[in-house]
This record gives sequence, structure tokens and C-alpha cells, in this order.
Amino acid sequence: MNKLMKKIIALSIVIVLVPTVLTAICLTSLAKGIGNVDQEYKDFVGTKVLVGKDSLQITDYDLLERTFTLTDGTQVSSSLVFNKKLSIVK
Repeated sequence: MNKLMKKIIALSIVIVLVPTVLTAICLTSLAKGIGNVDQEYKDFVGTKVLVGKDSLQITDYDLLERTFTLTDGTQVSSSLVFNKKLSIVK
């Protein structure tokens, strides 16, 4: 093998390796961010909130729609819970 072929092979490896490593780092960072948000929502499952005169419990959440599901099946925006616009019963 001459020197030109060795340089081409080395450059080819770098061209493939660098984007792969950067993509892996980005995906890992994204997964950690989603895990943090997921935990933030999980912390509210089981919490009771006042809706009108009813005391309902948060039973589930949806990260994509950013909603919580209450015991009566109603879905409420997570911003109502996070911003404490719904009273939390202790």
C-alpha cells in the first residue's frame, strides 16, 4: 500500500467515526433529558387535586400531549398542575 491509500483509508475512518460518535453523544443527552421530564411527571401520579368541588387523583400522564389523567378520566393540561392552578390536596 502506498502512502496515498493509507491516507484515504484513515480519512474514510475519520469521516465515518466522528459523526457516529457525535450522534451517540446527542442521543444519550436527549434520552437523559426525557428521563428527567418523565420523572417530573411521575412525581405527581397519586397526587389529589381539587377540581370544582371534587377531589380527584392523578392516575396517569402523557409526555407527548403534556397532560395528566384524573380518576374520572378527565385529561388536564400539565401546566395547570405545575403552575398550581389546581389546588393540591394533602
